[in-house]
Amino acid sequence: MARTSPPAQDRSFSPPRKNTLHRRLEEAGGLLLCGLACVLLVALASYNPADPSFDTATGQPPTNLLGLSGSFVADGLLQGLGLGALLPAFMLLIWGWRLMAHHVRGLEPWPLLGLRAAAVLGLLPVVAALLAAIPL
Repeated sequence: MARTSPPAQDRSFSPPRKNTLHRRLEEAGGLLLCGLACVLLVALASYNPADPSFDTATGQPPTNLLGLSGSFVADGLLQGLGLGALLPAFMLLIWGWRLMAHHVRGLEPWPLLGLRAAAVLGLLPVVAALLAAIPL
């Protein structure tokens, strides 16, 4: 009697496992975006105009909580956009929260995500101008 080899095992993930993996990757991406937004908010909140940056030459160490890179980022954003510099951080927080909560309708198609990011970049100067026009 001839021996037959056992049937080849399917090495791919089952649909429930794929779904679970996909959800965990969405959550990780959302957590990454929220973390990036928090880092940006910390850099903006600890901004000091006397820190070394593109337009300030000084020999003192930066007081920004994120160090030299935080002082450069905060100075560039605040000098260029004013309070509109908060928009990218809030958009990252919103997108991250939507990914972690699995409300990805509209975020899932990657070309559409690039279009949304381009729209936010186009919105930055508009928000900066509107905030600058508010009389205090």
